[in-house]
Amino acid sequence: MAQLDKRLIFMSPGTSLLAEQIVASFSSPGYSLSLARSAAAVRRLLARDVYDLVLIEAQDPQEAYEACRALRLHWRIPIVILNPDTSPLGQLECYEAGADLCLAMPIEIPELMARLRGLLRREEWNRQQDDDQFPTMARR
Repeated sequence: MAQLDKRLIFMSPGTSLLAEQIVASFSSPGYSLSLARSAAAVRRLLARDVYDLVLIEAQDPQEAYEACRALRLHWRIPIVILNPDTSPLGQLECYEAGADLCLAMPIEIPELMARLRGLLRREEWNRQQDDDQFPTMARR
């Protein structure tokens, strides 16, 4: 059976060097990246199809936290926030909003890719465990 691409949504409110690097990095085989400019756009994508991870570039941390909270109300999907607020309180607020991983910006792309691959591996393992225990459970 062929390996399916890992499907990611990247929410970035605008263009930045980081956004360009992320898009280039996820253009490699094994990944499929959908871009969204707002939390509403992310919700529309998730309502139409199944994705493996949401990555949020937080230019405004409060907006990113609100987007994360809104997504958590309806979807069980890993959410990673790239957070410019590196203070301990900012990181705590990020996790309290429901992020599975909160990474301080700036971040090197190889480290980001490694962390995302690790999170995707764990999520795949958890999904397989859920399928074994609850074979009829829908993935949402």
